[in-house]
Amino acid sequence: ICAAAEILFFLKENNGEIRIYCLIFTFFGFVLYHVFPGKIVIYFSSAIIFSIKCLLYWTLYIIIVPVKHILNIAKKAARALYALTVGKAVMRARRKRSESLEKAIIADAAGCFGLIEEVKSVEKI
Repeated sequence: ICAAAEILFFLKENNGEIRIYCLIFTFFGFVLYHVFPGKIVIYFSSAIIFSIKCLLYWTLYIIIVPVKHILNIAKKAARALYALTVGKAVMRARRKRSESLEKAIIADAAGCFGLIEEVKSVEKI
């Protein structure tokens, strides 16, 4: 960001001419900042960022935990309501279908799954 700002400054103020002393002073300013106050600024900024992260975490925790409990209660109520209404009808339909399938299988098994009829038709030929 600083380099872009400096280039734009050179373009506006010096008609695009870059002076060597500006680059030298920029370089020395960067080195001085990086060596002396840069480490202090980085230390304090990391401490501030950590504090803000902790504050956001606890704020979200205070908000999310009650919402999570409310949603769990709502989910249990919805499951109970489903089990009492739609769930019973679905289970009855499944039971009827399963009983009719069992009867069909038993009827097919009694006829040996159609094998006896095929053998009789082959014997006639």
